[in-house]
Amino acid sequence: QRQMCIRDSCTFIHSGILKYMYKYFTDFFFQYIHYIFFCNPIIFFTKCICPVRMFCNLFITSDIFFLNQPSEPATETDRKTGMDLLDTLKAHEEECVGMAANMIGVRKNIIAVHMGFMNVLMYNPKIIKKSGAYETEEGCLSLAGVRKCMRYQEIEVQYQDVNFKQQRQTYSGWIAQIIQHEIDHCRGILI
Repeated sequence: QRQMCIRDSCTFIHSGILKYMYKYFTDFFFQYIHYIFFCNPIIFFTKCICPVRMFCNLFITSDIFFLNQPSEPATETDRKTGMDLLDTLKAHEEECVGMAANMIGVRKNIIAVHMGFMNVLMYNPKIIKKSGAYETEEGCLSLAGVRKCMRYQEIEVQYQDVNFKQQRQTYSGWIAQIIQHEIDHCRGILI
């Protein structure tokens, strides 16, 4: 009788683990299939940053039709998308300095920007002042090659931070250029 109980409890534990593994495998598999057939991505299986979130989004979409659509305003229910965006930016830190949510397949007005020693998340960013126009060339993780574009040396940005508190900051130089590129992504504008 006692051996039967131990065997039954082991079967129960194994079936629980198998269900857990099956759930995450199928979620990952269907996400992969979705991106292959519907988003035509450039797929990077580099490294997964967060061991708890084993299948963080490492897919970068290159579907021009999807990227040309303007993003919708972000709400507090989009916090997970913001965290996924930060994880994905971290995973691509060697070839990327900024990302917009539509690059990972979510049409929300969220960007993540690498600012020297840290990555900053911005919900619903909007440029309210700009000065010092100049022409430059930029590349994009979603597109092949480098293209010319117009940018501004100094910008003032209004956005919501990680806690959805309203912020207003002035940026210049390289950081301003990254923010402008990512805000263009949110507006459906590609370089």
